[in-house]
Amino acid sequence: MKKLISYLCLLLIALFSACSQKVLVKSHYNHDNDFSQITTFSWSPTQENNIANKVTFANDFNSQLVKEAIEQELTARGLHKISTNGDIQIEYFINVDSKRAVITSPLPTIDNFDEEYRVKAEQFKKATLTIHIENADGTATLWVGSTEGVIIDAPKNTKQIIESTINEIFSQFPFRTNNVVAQSIKTE
Repeated sequence: MKKLISYLCLLLIALFSACSQKVLVKSHYNHDNDFSQITTFSWSPTQENNIANKVTFANDFNSQLVKEAIEQELTARGLHKISTNGDIQIEYFINVDSKRAVITSPLPTIDNFDEEYRVKAEQFKKATLTIHIENADGTATLWVGSTEGVIIDAPKNTKQIIESTINEIFSQFPFRTNNVVAQSIKTE
């Protein structure tokens, strides 16, 4: 019995670890837009520091890391940051939800008749990071990229996780300005 419980715990840890390392990115943009004239970006005046539920991983420090990683990605694509009135406006949102996973597994039986099942429920936090890029006056969305994943409460490599996640989101960023090909941002 103890072996079965240990196996279930290891399976659950492996499931959460796999979810936190694998990033599924979704993006959308209007293919009719001409981005060849875009040379500058600025942060949207409506940028929200969306600190959901005031949890430890969505704080001012991490928000600054997100902004820096986004700026690095845009700069790598040949765009220049200006304080206001850029050719495009950037904003991002972080949403954190509490989720529940239920794992059911059969218990070993002697006669394989009327199998019993063990049910284990685990609570975890799931975050969605959305990056939103608008035109200069903020009236039209040009591109949206997002990803979601399980949050580990106090990861040791927060900066690397943030940078690699944003790099994955921007891997679907379709803009190439002034014939500059995006260079991958290297994480330490």
